[in-house]
Amino acid sequence: METSWHWSAPANLLVAGEYAITHPGGQGLAMAVAPRAHCRVHPASGDLEVVAVTAAGAERFSPGDGHPIVDSVFAECSPVAPPAARIEIDTATFFDAATGQKLGLGSSAVATLLLTAALFRLSGRDPLADLDEVVSVAIRAHRRAHNGRGSGYDVATSALGGVVHFRGGPDPVWRPSAFAACWRSENLSLYGWHGRAAVASSGAVARFDRYLPTHSDDRRRFVARNNACVSALEEADSWNGVFGAVSAARDLSEEIGAAIGVPARLDLCVPHADDGWVAKTSGAGNERALILAVPAPRRPVPRQAAALPFSTDGLRQESSR
Repeated sequence: METSWHWSAPANLLVAGEYAITHPGGQGLAMAVAPRAHCRVHPASGDLEVVAVTAAGAERFSPGDGHPIVDSVFAECSPVAPPAARIEIDTATFFDAATGQKLGLGSSAVATLLLTAALFRLSGRDPLADLDEVVSVAIRAHRRAHNGRGSGYDVATSALGGVVHFRGGPDPVWRPSAFAACWRSENLSLYGWHGRAAVASSGAVARFDRYLPTHSDDRRRFVARNNACVSALEEADSWNGVFGAVSAARDLSEEIGAAIGVPARLDLCVPHADDGWVAKTSGAGNERALILAVPAPRRPVPRQAAALPFSTDGLRQESSR
């Protein structure tokens, strides 16, 4: 009988859908990318212990110690206490090795997903067989850990892998996106970089909510415009179509960012239509940027951009050895 397990899940990056995915019916498109976080579960004597490994090193927690993710996952999972075990969740590659700063690749969402999967397995359930339920529980836990905020796209994308279409709301919906086929046929590449000034997503969303109240006509128009960008991405059949849809999503993000005082513009030279790449921010503000590029762009991508390999695999079980 297997007594230890090893799971992994990829990082995630939002391509389109900023702010809209926090609204019921608001759509977004996200991609799973390298690196991967890892979770190892080993039998232990005594109580259950969670070890969180980040760029700062390893910290140990037990349920009830006050760690927001650990306590939230335990609160959302079965009230039946799992057997004693040591759960190690390693997200160190989601941090800048030199500064220790988060890279904006969804480390807390991936950690929540992996801890939820571990507790499912310890209770005798296969996380992959019950993946939709694992995602639902992890989204609720992630929201609880962040004071009720958060769409859940990041949890769903790291769980499914590939490209994920997400529709927000109290009961969000997610599915694999048709955009993945165009991505492969056009042999596109993804690059990204992380700014030095952190942006608090919860504060940005609060500003957005004040600027466009939930039931206002302006909010409905914003969501409709956003959803059209997402639909155009899913329907694109060439890199020109992809770049046009990403440019439209970028323009919308920049307009909203300027209106709420959370700038979403990138400090780049003026791009040209035939560069062979298109850039925009990802998420709230301009903390994280992404570039989609053709195989041989006419103009090289900015030097600060690092390749982010596309991950077709989401949550998966690794060898436990």
